[in-house]
Amino acid sequence: MTKKPSVRELRQHLSTKPPPELIEEIVTLYKTYEAVKEFYMRQLHGTYSQELLDRYQAIITKEFFPPGLRPGKGRIAVARRAVLDYTKLAAAPESVIEIMLHYVESIVAYMRAYGETGTAFYTSMGRMYDDAISHMSTHDLMDQFQDRCKQIMRSTDDCGFGEMLMEIYYTHFEIPEDDDPEE
Repeated sequence: MTKKPSVRELRQHLSTKPPPELIEEIVTLYKTYEAVKEFYMRQLHGTYSQELLDRYQAIITKEFFPPGLRPGKGRIAVARRAVLDYTKLAAAPESVIEIMLHYVESIVAYMRAYGETGTAFYTSMGRMYDDAISHMSTHDLMDQFQDRCKQIMRSTDDCGFGEMLMEIYYTHFEIPEDDDPEE
C-alpha cells in the first residue's frame, strides 16, 4: 500500500513546477473531479446555485426513495455523507440548513413508510435536527425555519421517536402560551 503524501510533501512537489504547469495541472483536476469543479465554482462565483443543492438532496432522496416502487437501501452513512460534503462546499447558511432538514424529513418519511428501523436512525436524525436548529440560531435564521421545524416535529407525534424531536424543538424554540406541546 502506498503512503499518502503529506501536505508538506505536496507543497514541495508543487513548488518545483513553473506556473504554466501548475495551471495545466489544476485544469486537469477541474476536468476530472466534480469536487474540484464545485470548489472553483465557489471561488469564482462566491455562491452555489440551486442546482448544486438539488444534486446533493437527490443523493439523500435516492438513498431512501429511489425511482420505482421498492424501498431504498436507507443507508444513513450515504445520506449523511451527502450532507457533510455539501456543507463543506456551501456558502449560504440557509442552504446548509435546507439540506440538513431535507435529511431529517427523508428519514422521517422513510420510517413512516417502512417502519421504525432502529436506534441508528433515531440517533442520526435527532442529531441532524438539533444541528440544523443550532445552525439556525448561530446565523439568526430561527424565524425563517421555525414553521418547518415545527412541522417536522408534529409529523412524528405518533411515532416512537416523536418525543425526542419534541424535546429538541422545545429546547431551542420558546413555547408560545397558545401552543401546548401535548396537543
